[in-house]
Amino acid sequence: MNRKSFTQKRKIITKVILITFYSAFIGYLLTSLQWIADWNYNFHEMLYIPYNIAYFLVPFELVLWIYYAARSKQEIKENGFKTKIKDYLMNLTLLISLIFIVIYFYIQSMTITIGGLFEVEQKIQERNNYYIELNRQKIRCTHSEYNLIEEGKVYLVTFSWNKKWPDKGTLDLIEPTEVIFD
Repeated sequence: MNRKSFTQKRKIITKVILITFYSAFIGYLLTSLQWIADWNYNFHEMLYIPYNIAYFLVPFELVLWIYYAARSKQEIKENGFKTKIKDYLMNLTLLISLIFIVIYFYIQSMTITIGGLFEVEQKIQERNNYYIELNRQKIRCTHSEYNLIEEGKVYLVTFSWNKKWPDKGTLDLIEPTEVIFD
């Protein structure tokens, strides 16, 4: 087998991994856009296909990349080839993309969305940030929402928060109701 082919295969697998990462990541990000689901729900669900494929394919691709990188490193030592800056940049891009995407999905996996009827316990203003307190949780809202919300009233609320930062969340939806808690 031609030893130079390991270097070429490593370069190809690097590009394949990057394409897999980015297509899965972009597809996943697009699924969070509600207007796509409203426009065509089937298309919305098909956006998960690259993510699901990448979930199973990336570990195999990474093992192949490690194998080819080890073999091409041997090749470089034996033949005295110099690695090009372009190769370093491609590998650096791969590493940074992997780290960024793994961190993003880790943080996303900790995000929880809650909906229901909640009584607004308190309104809090800290500089230019506006919060309401629901169930002893501080939920960030916009200035206009803050002005329309009344303390002690019950609202239909949907909000998201992260397990890593449980004291802060973001308001997704709030609607007034005629419900009164005793």
